[in-house]
Amino acid sequence: MPTVLLTRSGPDNAACAARIRAAVAAGRLPRDTVSCSLATSRILAGPSADVDLSPVHDALPVTEGARRLGGVAALALTSRHGASAALTLLGALALQAFQDAGGVLACVGPATARVLRRAGVWADLLASPATAAGLGAGLVARLPPGARVAHLCSSSARPELADALRRAGFGYLPLLAYRNAPAPAPRADVAARALRADLVLVFAPSAAERLYRHLPALRQRPTVAIGPTTAASLRADHGVAPIAVAEGGADWLPTLAAALDAHAAATRPAAPAEEPR
Repeated sequence: MPTVLLTRSGPDNAACAARIRAAVAAGRLPRDTVSCSLATSRILAGPSADVDLSPVHDALPVTEGARRLGGVAALALTSRHGASAALTLLGALALQAFQDAGGVLACVGPATARVLRRAGVWADLLASPATAAGLGAGLVARLPPGARVAHLCSSSARPELADALRRAGFGYLPLLAYRNAPAPAPRADVAARALRADLVLVFAPSAAERLYRHLPALRQRPTVAIGPTTAASLRADHGVAPIAVAEGGADWLPTLAAALDAHAAATRPAAPAEEPR
């Protein structure tokens, strides 16, 4: 019975577990596949004293930033939580008004765009590839030289989007929309279940850092990276070579299915040699 370890926030792990159960029922995953969860983050709205905001050096509160959207050419969203924050803190009507005035609403990938679409808001630009650097390249290609881009980001925002824009001479305005805070250290029973997992799903560089800080032995487990940015971080920061990478990020089930098949083949006992007659 293959066990898959999920490493997102508690609610996100629950959603992923439901997807796995549905995929098993539909025959998209091996019928005996199960999952277990280890929360690596807590998604928080608004400032909090227990979160290090240093990764977003000049971030503005999003409510203040909303008053300055008239001076930017695009609004960049690099996660589902960023899209949710845009709808909660700015509102669908404000986003549509921004687009009607010529602003570009840019999303890192289909999962982020899907959050907006459920509220009747359609992204103008999807990154290709679905990474922050890819989003930056798409914005540079679409916008006039020197344009300013606002980014609804988390407290753990990575620098790839800002770097891509600033290298091209564009303005970058980070708006602190939510915090990705570390989850508490896992209880002993949760850690024990995690260490028995056959396969680890890692969805973000921050999840990898927190996962291996608490359970470094999991570096030895077969690992599937969700997205190329996560895969690069696993290799460079943790010495973990993923056995598979879900390049699109949003639909990771086919990649997981292939990884489970490969794991089953690698761990299947060898057939006994035939005795000579």
